[in-house]
Amino acid sequence: FRREGNDLHYNLDITLSEALVGVDRVVRQMDGRDVAIRTSKVISPKERIEIEGEGMPSFDGGNAGKMVVEFWSTSRQPLQ
Repeated sequence: FRREGNDLHYNLDITLSEALVGVDRVVRQMDGRDVAIRTSKVISPKERIEIEGEGMPSFDGGNAGKMVVEFWSTSRQPLQ
C-alpha cells in the first residue's frame, strides 16, 4: 500500500488472462478486513479502479478516502 492523502494505492498483480476476462480477487486491507476487487471487463493498460470509503480515515472525522487499485502484470510491470 502507498498512502496519498486519505487515499490508499495498491498495485494488484494480474495475469494476461485476468486482463482479458476480468478479475475476481480479495485484498486484505491494512486493518485486516477483506475487500473484494471485481471487474468483468477487459482491463486496459494503466487502468485503475477506485473504491470509495476503503482508504484511510479522515483526520477531521470525515469520510474515509478511496482505495485506488492499479493493475500490474505478473512481471511487476504496468500493463502496456
